[in-house]
This record gives sequence, C-alpha cells and structure tokens, in this order.
Amino acid sequence: MKAAFRSNIIQADSAVATSSSDQYRFYQNVRFADERYTVRANHLVYYTASGVARLFGDVTLSDGDRRLTADRVSYESISGRLSARGDVSAARGDLKLTADRWYKQATPGVSSAGGSVHYVQVSADTLEVMADSTVVDDRYRFLSSVEVRQGAWSGSADQAIITDGERILMTDQATLRRDLDSTRTVSSSAQSILLTLAETVVSEAVMSDSVLVVFASRADTTSRSTIAADSSYLAFEETTVSALEAYGAAEISVATGGSSSVVGGSTVQVTFSDDHPEHVLINGEGTLHHQAGDGSLTVTITGTGIRVTLTDDALRSVTADSNAVCEIEGEHPTRLSGDRLRLEFEDGKMRLSEVEGKVKGRYWFEDETR
Repeated sequence: MKAAFRSNIIQADSAVATSSSDQYRFYQNVRFADERYTVRANHLVYYTASGVARLFGDVTLSDGDRRLTADRVSYESISGRLSARGDVSAARGDLKLTADRWYKQATPGVSSAGGSVHYVQVSADTLEVMADSTVVDDRYRFLSSVEVRQGAWSGSADQAIITDGERILMTDQATLRRDLDSTRTVSSSAQSILLTLAETVVSEAVMSDSVLVVFASRADTTSRSTIAADSSYLAFEETTVSALEAYGAAEISVATGGSSSVVGGSTVQVTFSDDHPEHVLINGEGTLHHQAGDGSLTVTITGTGIRVTLTDDALRSVTADSNAVCEIEGEHPTRLSGDRLRLEFEDGKMRLSEVEGKVKGRYWFEDETR
C-alpha cells in the first residue's frame, strides 16, 4: 500500500489507522521518502499533525552518498531534526562512524553522536578515533577520553579535531606513541599535538606547550634520549622520526652505558638515524654538559652554534662556531676558550680537543689549588 502526507511518501505491506487519532502505523518493507531522505524500516509510526516519523527495526536512511543505519530513528520531517539510537552507523565514502546515539540538528550540516563513538577512515591507512562523543559540521570534533590510532602510531587527548581528513589536532593532555614492535619506543606529550597525514600516513607533528619526547631502548634501559621544549616540530619517514626542531628553553638529554650528555638552547635542530639522535645543532647561544659513566670526566661547554654528533646515543664530537668556553673536570682539569672549539669522544672519554682563534687556556696540575 502507499500513502502521501504533505511531501512525504510512505509505502509498506500493510497499515493501520485510527479515526480518532492522527497516528498511522505501517508494517513490513516500509519505505519513507521526502525531499531530504529515503528511509527503510520494518515498522513506522507517522504523526500527521507534527510530521514526525518514528521508524523501528533495521532502519536504513540514505541521502545521496551518505548512509545511516540504526535500530530506531525519529525524524521530524518539517524541521529536519533527526535522532537515531541503537547500533548507529553513519558512512560516507571511505569514512564510517559508529555510536550508540546520533542526532542531526535543524541547522544544515550539523550533527552529533554519543556513546562509544568510533570513527574509521580507511583511505588513511586506517585512521581510527575513539571518544565519548563527537560533533560534526565541516569537521569532526571528538570530546572526552579521545584515542587516535593511525598505522604504527597511537595518541590520546581530552579533545581532538579532524579537518579535511588530513590534519588531526589533539588538545588538553595530548600524547603520541609509536606502538610498532621495535627495539626503540617513541613517546611524547604536550598540551596540543597537530598531526598531518601525507599519502595516508603520519608525516608531521607540531607540539605546543610543555613538550616532552622520549626515545628509549626496549633491551637496554640505560639507552634513552629525552627532548623537552616549549614547542617542537617532528618529521616522520615511514614509522620513524627523521628530524626534530625544538623551540623555547629546549633541552636534549642523551644517555647510554652510564654516560650522559645534555644539550640546551632556545632553538635546537636534531636529525635521527633509526630513532637515535645523530646530529644536533643549536642556533644561537647554547650549552653542552657531558659526564662519563664512571664519573672520571665532566665537560661543560658554552658557545654559539654548537654542533653535536652522536652514534647510538653515545657522544662522538662537539664543535662550537664562536665564543666557545670549555670547562673540563677530571684527572687533568682544564679551562679553554676561543673563537672556535672542537672536541672528540670515544666510550664517554675525551680523545681530542682543538681550539682556534683567540685561544686562552689553563691547565691545573694535580697538586695545584684552583
């Protein structure tokens, strides 16, 4: 049978109408259609006065390339408001969002979902977002207990926003971690983390406010690199970090085999090899503090344009372009200063020191008071 109410067309196998009520009931193979949607269900109750349609059982709603399924749907055909409950799934192209509840406001293009929200973008090497709720307009805004997964990376935050399917902004206690089964773990935290996807994988991360990035070895707990800064930029190559820039009170700490090196400055650039810091450059004034594992050597350097080379987290060389001052504590305490400085290390011990320019040096013999 077929019925028409205003611009609403309803088809079903059977229907029941009560003369004393504005309520009509339709059963089996129900099809409801108006200028907005086409809806199919097992059972429909239609209220002629309000134009409200309540659909139950295997409800499927379609709008062009968009499709929504749920156990039950309430649709206000006059205002355009819509609510869905029970195993809700909304899909469009390669995007799919599931939730316990879905609401579409009268305002065009504004929707929200709540209860076990799960967003999946298959084209982005399966980008997944889980949250307590979400608001959808020209972007997806996820609220409360947000978890993000993409390839080898996972993150968490109180809130997250996806724009254009290519950028993910996580805010309020944001974290990012690589879950790849590797010999090195990568974890980071900040107040906000902006991820950029390129060719369906994470390619960049911009972190702001109280940034902390940690590279650690699974097998050797003494091998660890830590980067702290006000803000930072990370570049990724496949599943590894290839470069990092840190800004504002930046400090890089590298430890291995008991030896430790700490580099500090306002702007620091780092390149990596297999998740290990390989080259560190301080733009402007900076410092380096190195201590051998057995405590036999301590080196403190200040200067401009400090460059540090490391191999597997071990310090190999340090150069300073200008205004270099080097304090060496150990068996032969020494203080050096000059226009340029170069030091080389092996197994945590200093093997070579060179000073150029206006050189000033001081060597303290063992029996001399400093």
